[in-house]
Amino acid sequence: MKKLIVSLFLITIFSLILVACTPKDDSQKPPTDLNPDDKEPNIVDNNAPIFVDAVDGFLIPIEHLQHVYEDLLKDIIVTDNYSKSEDIKLIVSDFGGYNKDISGQYTITISATDESLNTSLIKRKVIVAESFSIDEAKLYLNNKVTAHSFNEVDALSYQASGTKFRSKDMIQVMSKSFFIEEFNRHKSNHINNNSIPYFPNGVIIVVDMASNIKHVRLAIGKTAEINSLNEMRTGDDLSWKVALDGVNGGGMFKDFVPRLDEFIPDDGFIIFVGTVGQELGRRLLTNTIFDSTYITGAIEYEKRNVDIRDIKINVEITKNYLPLPERLTAPQINIERHILSFKPVINAKEYIILVDQKEVLRTSQTSVELDKLDLELTPSEDAGYSIEVIAVSNDIYKWASSLKSNSLNYKKINILDLEKPVISVNENILKWNSIENATSYEVILNVLGNEKVIHHTTSTELDLNLFGSFYYGTSDIYIKAIGNDFYRDSLSSNTIEVFLGEVETFEIDGYMVDIIRTSAWNYFARRGENYTSSKKGFAASPYLFLITDAVSLLDPEFELEVTELFSTIILLESNGNTKMINSISPLKTWNLLDGWYENKEYNTNTQQIPSFMSSLYEGDMLLIGKNGNKVNVATPEKTLLTDIGARDFLAHFYIKKNLNNDFTLEAWRGELSTYLDPINVNFEIIERFEINAEKLPAPVITINEEQISWQLDTRVKNYMIFVDEVFYMYAEGEFITLENLNLTGKAEGSGPYSIYLSAVPVNQFEWAISDISNKVEYEKYSNNPDPIDPEEPHKETFDTLKIGQNQVLISFNATGILNHTPSGASFRSKEVIQVMSKTHFITEYTEAKTATGYLSNGSEVFFPNGVLLIVDKSFNVKHLRMGVGSAVEVDGNNTVKTSGLKWTNATQNATTGGGLFAGLLGNVLDEIIPDDGYIIFAPATTSNTSRTFLMKNTFESAYVSGGSNASKKDIDIRQIDLELLKNT
Repeated sequence: MKKLIVSLFLITIFSLILVACTPKDDSQKPPTDLNPDDKEPNIVDNNAPIFVDAVDGFLIPIEHLQHVYEDLLKDIIVTDNYSKSEDIKLIVSDFGGYNKDISGQYTITISATDESLNTSLIKRKVIVAESFSIDEAKLYLNNKVTAHSFNEVDALSYQASGTKFRSKDMIQVMSKSFFIEEFNRHKSNHINNNSIPYFPNGVIIVVDMASNIKHVRLAIGKTAEINSLNEMRTGDDLSWKVALDGVNGGGMFKDFVPRLDEFIPDDGFIIFVGTVGQELGRRLLTNTIFDSTYITGAIEYEKRNVDIRDIKINVEITKNYLPLPERLTAPQINIERHILSFKPVINAKEYIILVDQKEVLRTSQTSVELDKLDLELTPSEDAGYSIEVIAVSNDIYKWASSLKSNSLNYKKINILDLEKPVISVNENILKWNSIENATSYEVILNVLGNEKVIHHTTSTELDLNLFGSFYYGTSDIYIKAIGNDFYRDSLSSNTIEVFLGEVETFEIDGYMVDIIRTSAWNYFARRGENYTSSKKGFAASPYLFLITDAVSLLDPEFELEVTELFSTIILLESNGNTKMINSISPLKTWNLLDGWYENKEYNTNTQQIPSFMSSLYEGDMLLIGKNGNKVNVATPEKTLLTDIGARDFLAHFYIKKNLNNDFTLEAWRGELSTYLDPINVNFEIIERFEINAEKLPAPVITINEEQISWQLDTRVKNYMIFVDEVFYMYAEGEFITLENLNLTGKAEGSGPYSIYLSAVPVNQFEWAISDISNKVEYEKYSNNPDPIDPEEPHKETFDTLKIGQNQVLISFNATGILNHTPSGASFRSKEVIQVMSKTHFITEYTEAKTATGYLSNGSEVFFPNGVLLIVDKSFNVKHLRMGVGSAVEVDGNNTVKTSGLKWTNATQNATTGGGLFAGLLGNVLDEIIPDDGYIIFAPATTSNTSRTFLMKNTFESAYVSGGSNASKKDIDIRQIDLELLKNT
């Protein structure tokens, strides 16, 4: 029985195996019709292909860049019950309006057909992403690829150091259309060269589309021009000169654009390079098209050995497409009284003004006077012009230009002029005549060239005293009558000088100091200008300052430079409580949360105020002890301390106390761990505390051949010496020798020096500064030279500096002029340009710098706030240092530096020295003028006439007064025509 069961089991298993191995009738296999006449059966296939990865009737979408070809059938997989995948035909049966050149989303239909002609349909979304194209070029010089910059945006823009491309040693290649567009876009800013981008030295090559050289210009020591026939013209035969010319235009681009259609009428390329750095680009082009042996220096006409018709210069262009970045925000425009305006768009470099969808203007301004555009008057029944604006990106790789703004209609009409008002001022009450058809009046304050509308009114008078707490100081004031849609604003009225505001007293721990309460705009308009009797400037003035509207610095339309260097600056809450402090030294900051700490945002003194910005809120104030300002301090003991550094005074109460309340010390230089906790510092601003002391008697002075003398008075601390109405120096004792005055000779016929003095009391609580003494005259003329020793060689001497057509009297090789005096280096109190030969300067400087008074400046003669030129023996300017507000250095190639300088402007440095002379003696001077030359310098003085002369003729031609910076530089020092003359 067991054997039977086993046998049945094996039979069952074997049967199952047989069944499993028998072919099944596959319902997916096409049925077969038996035809006795056919060797193979006929296949009947009614099943269409199947799209793999289809979801709800759609394939996976694809995306590509605009203008770029894309395979719309890529990555599609189909299967079929009979046909192989490669035998299935795929086509786009319906493109759904798809266009690779137009961005958007499309739905296409794709069909798949098998060998039995069964067809399936599927849909697919195609996304065409916006793109922009970049033309990339290869420059071949005689078949060799050459480094270059192609179609560089803003290469022709105006920079203080010269047309932008001239600052780097790189060959520029531009298509004709791009060059003309850039030239026209930037030319209006090149006002110093009659609206022609200035290009004085280098090479220009014009090439047509067939790679033929059609025109060449060279200015390399000598000038030359070569035409397409290889014919050369030189020098005075050319239509252009290299010199800067504000009237006619100069440089290699003069008369260039108008002739481009003559050179390359059917498009082509402009290839050019300037002279800078190692001059690799200029040397390469010069070798290629002029002199194959050229190395450096001026070209020589007779060495020209290249026929430009034999030269191959090819420019190959490749167009690449990149994804369009996020667009800038479209401007929202407004038109009011014919003025188109809009807010600045972040990351926009300029704006395109469209009129009826056509570009009429590109501008960096955010307001445009539409009535000034060249448009025809609008008929009364017409809706007017359609006005739109596009913001243009300042970096096309990060942001795309905006879409069009909102569209507004504008009607151009004839606009009439309002009459100009006439103003008068009596006891700061401003009055003017009523102007017919005026809707209102704007009152405008001009502070050292900075203008601000301080009031709108419909009245015809205004009490200016209401604005004293915002605009302290002497200002010019005028008004304009405001019109409407039919009347334009009037011209400015006459201008009147006014003085606004009052001085108050800052009292802290019983000490009292004069303080000015003012607005941020007024402070930064005046901070760089020296304090004078007219009180226009705040630099070197005897005050602390309290800026009462500090939050206004956050206004994006605050147009003034916000900077303060090496001062004591305290951020206060509206109640006067201390909120934050930036000490005189960088990195040292205090705030309520952290106490004293190392502030990485305040890593340089230029960040002293900017690093406050994130902490400013409504009501906050800035208390400033300005670097360079000296204040008078009334002590609790009723004594008067004079010439105390404003920054040191505040630092004593907020940063670190000086021993024995000695405000002349600099305790703030210590470690943070030794600093005060200023959280509970309290002060009060009260009505000005004035000392009504009787004046000291005016001194009576006498003069003889050797000295000026007066009677000694024990009540006198020192005497203020004035020469020709200008403060000259302090003196102590009862006489001063004429030799120690270091007065240079005057020109014959200009009259003697007039000298007088005032007595300064020891205790100004008891006595006030005296009236001036009697005046004495001192004769010294520059045309009375000492007899020449016949055994000594005659030394050169000059009395006049000539720059261009302008002349000024100078002091040449004066002795003792660098010596230290109580009021600083001797020359700083003299209103005259100093000129020294290199050897004389070295001799004088080496002796003068050993004075103990210069120890605080690293044994360097301290020279702040002036202009310094170094000139070689051929009178070429080789080096310029400008410290008038900002510190700027210019080398002999006219390259401008504002950072990484080895000198500072107005700050002493006990280690390395500060001022314009710092680091000059030794290798630096020998590198600049190794073969002798001259040092020319002018300091800041009361009237600043000498410094202004150098500024106007060597740095900023439009300079009038106040601070300057690199952006205002419009004079190429290589073009300065300078002479030293002896006219007497």
